[in-house]
Amino acid sequence: MEVLIIIKTIFFDFWDTLFYSSPEQLAKIQKIRIKRLWKAIQQYKPNYTIDQTKYDFTEAWKQIKNIRKQQLIDIGLGGHAKIIITQALGNSFPNNPKALTQITQALMFEIEKYVRPFPMVVETIQTLRDANYNLGIISNTGIDTSASLIRILEVFKIKKLFSTLVFSDNIGYLKPHPIIFKKALKESQTKPCKAVFLGDNLSNDILGAKNMGISTIHFRYNSFQNAFYPL
Repeated sequence: MEVLIIIKTIFFDFWDTLFYSSPEQLAKIQKIRIKRLWKAIQQYKPNYTIDQTKYDFTEAWKQIKNIRKQQLIDIGLGGHAKIIITQALGNSFPNNPKALTQITQALMFEIEKYVRPFPMVVETIQTLRDANYNLGIISNTGIDTSASLIRILEVFKIKKLFSTLVFSDNIGYLKPHPIIFKKALKESQTKPCKAVFLGDNLSNDILGAKNMGISTIHFRYNSFQNAFYPL
């Protein structure tokens, strides 16, 4: 006899599942961040140029991506700042508290105006909550921290609809590491067989969730028609 499993909790990825930035908006974010970094680094390196800033930021991001991919560790915003300082100013500066604070602050700014929810996301989240599903977010973060992502949820007035918010910079591990999924299941008091995870990334989202025994739905954001694929 086939056993019917009743879904209790629906988890979502954040970026490119619930929210996105267009290529044009991403370019604006990058431009603002580079300019802020340039001004901060110039205090210690007066002849430092915008082009040097772009190069050092790119090289630092390569190092960060390698750490993320190889170790599945979220080094947090402070870790990002340390690597960027080392790339731009040398090994002596990561231990300079003032420089670290200035670079960290340069990386932070309000990104809400450059972010939009996908069509019908707000309405769908409300409908699911009205249907008494528990809703949660399991998301990797980077330079844009969990605080930034929570602010976006507040701007679009849907934060209150999510009972579980699990972000990698608070956990220290990135999807698809099992720890971040275990944390979400524990906080939501949900068994894996009673959860569904919806995300856009086959490796981080779909494989990570399936390895935990969570059912998955793959969201393909390049097409809003027939965008959802149960896997």
